[in-house]
Amino acid sequence: MLFLERMAERKIQEAMQDGAFDDLPGSGKPLALDEDAAVPEELRTAYKILKNAGFVPPELEWRREVLRLQDLVAAATDDPTREHYRRQLALKQLQFDEAMQRFGRTVPAAYRASLMQRLDAEDTP
Repeated sequence: MLFLERMAERKIQEAMQDGAFDDLPGSGKPLALDEDAAVPEELRTAYKILKNAGFVPPELEWRREVLRLQDLVAAATDDPTREHYRRQLALKQLQFDEAMQRFGRTVPAAYRASLMQRLDAEDTP
């Protein structure tokens, strides 16, 4: 197999030197990645079926909600409103992180601890 990989790589390098890839559509632009690029490969088919049926996995819904709350925090014009949205954002981020851990993705402990401290500080008058 190593021989085939080397041969393929050599052919690709030769084509690059000959300019075979210079006029490809989208050249020099960022790749348009699918929405499911962050979903583990073994779950993509199941997620696609759920999506086509109108269901969204909880972690994707949480992610969407986190992004919405980040926008609300940025757009808030007064401190009480901003703090209200920040608290909701911290809670939603914790839920999202817990969901990621259930799927075997690690969340830095320091990040989780900082969110918990922030929530505790907001709870005390």
